[in-house]
Amino acid sequence: ANVAVGSYVAPPQAGRADAAYYPGADEVERVRSALASHGTRVHAAHLDVRDSALTDLFFTEAQAAIGPADILVNAAGTTAEQPVCGHSDALWDKI
Repeated sequence: ANVAVGSYVAPPQAGRADAAYYPGADEVERVRSALASHGTRVHAAHLDVRDSALTDLFFTEAQAAIGPADILVNAAGTTAEQPVCGHSDALWDKI
């Protein structure tokens, strides 16, 4: 199957205020390469599902790169290595 993979890629920042994990662009490229090694077309890019315009752009670019979607798997979310009571409300909202 052709595959489109979207992931939030945060720019590198020193002293990030939250403890959430964000993959770098290099990790997204590793995923793209691993999938493409199976002979399939792959679209892998930054995606923030909280931003409708960016979501629409990702969909348009993915469809242009790999064709129409037949199956959708939505696993939007993030994780933070913190105890439930050990992080800010802002981080809880993000998760």
